[in-house]
Parts: sequence; structure tokens; C-alpha cells
Amino acid sequence: MVSLFFWHQNAYLLTFFNLKALMKLTVLFLLCFVAGISLTMGQSRASTKIYFYCWPSTSLTITQAPDQPIKIGRCTLLESSVDSIGIPLTRKKNIYLHFEPGKTYYFQRTLTDDMSLDATGVLTPMTEEAFWLNAALSRMGTYRHYRLDTTGLQLLEEER
Repeated sequence: MVSLFFWHQNAYLLTFFNLKALMKLTVLFLLCFVAGISLTMGQSRASTKIYFYCWPSTSLTITQAPDQPIKIGRCTLLESSVDSIGIPLTRKKNIYLHFEPGKTYYFQRTLTDDMSLDATGVLTPMTEEAFWLNAALSRMGTYRHYRLDTTGLQLLEEER
């Protein structure tokens, strides 16, 4: 009778220690799972924002969506999560522009001689302040917001 009582008590202690070990393993598993998810989420590429200011309006064709030119007016935002943007120079030659993830860029296109038929547009980088002042003082007109990712190009917003 005594040996049966000790066996029962030992079985209870054995079960209690197994339960405690199981709880520790569960907590350890959950911590590893949360750490894995946070690492995966942290590795997602931050989007790059590229603002264009252009008058007169023009369009930009990119290799990722050759049948959908980006209409660039007085204020156009191209938000991209891809590592580079391809621009066709000729039918057989493309260039690829690499932008730093998470950074915002501002560009202005100006004509070299707006009175001439041979006027050439020159794209120059700008500061954020100069960009927004130009957009505001020239009465921005149309604002367009495009999104470029691995699935393609989308026009998210167009406001007149």
C-alpha cells in the first residue's frame, strides 16, 4: 500500500515537471516565432519616393511597364519598392537607375530655350523646399501618385 502511494506521488511529480518543461518549450517556441516574424518584416524593402515637377507636361516610359507611360505634370509622385527603375534609351538599350530605399528625391524638368522649337528638357535635382514652392507658385494643376512594385505600375491617385 505504501509503495503504491509513493508511485502515485512520483507519477504526479513526474507529470508536474513534464508540464513545467512543456510550458517552457511553448514559451521558447513563441519567442522564436515572434523573433522570426519581426526579422521577416524588418527585411521588407522601404519604398523610395521620387517627385517630378515638369512644365510643359511630358511622360516617362519605364521598362517595368512599357505600355503604361507615367504622365508627368507639375507634380507627380512615383513611389517604388523595386531595387531599380529601367528606362529605355533606344529599342535595344535600357539604363537602370538605382535609388536608395526609404529616401525621397525631387526633380525638376526645365526647358533650355522655351522660345525655340529645338528646346530640350533638362532634369535637375531639387531640394524639397524648392520643389514644393515651385509647385505651389505655379498652381500645381494635377497631382498624380503612381506606385511601382514587382506586380507592375498603378496610378493610385489623380487629383486636379
